[in-house]
Amino acid sequence: MSEWIRSALIDRLHGAHIHVDPMVAVDGLSEEDAVRHPFEGGRSPMELVYHMIYWMEFSMDLIGGEPPEYIEGSDWENGEENWGSLVERFRKDLSNMEFMAENWELKDTVKISDELATFVGAEIIGAIQHTSYHLGQLVAARRAIGAWPRP
Repeated sequence: MSEWIRSALIDRLHGAHIHVDPMVAVDGLSEEDAVRHPFEGGRSPMELVYHMIYWMEFSMDLIGGEPPEYIEGSDWENGEENWGSLVERFRKDLSNMEFMAENWELKDTVKISDELATFVGAEIIGAIQHTSYHLGQLVAARRAIGAWPRP
């Protein structure tokens, strides 16, 4: 496997040439601001970060051979987790995803269901794209509540 592909995956995971690093987008936000909704019906920064975590962990479980069960709507519920622990979990998941991009065989098959499969590299790309999409929403939400640019 060409090393440039691994390098590109890791760069994109951190937003290189696309957007701010995901950790830059979450750092410096208070718990009070993290739970604020930018407008009626809009997602709070905390909901968006939880959603990104949910799907990164879902992808990592798939890659690890443990297809998780998806329960409709559970990808937006952060339960009782506070902002600080959620940010730390996000940081850890980004690091774990980077480890997979660096060390796993990107051409290996990932079973999604009995009828559906993908590849490690494709699942990582999907997780990066999903995170990038919602990271844009996160920055827009921060801007709408007056918490962007960062302090």
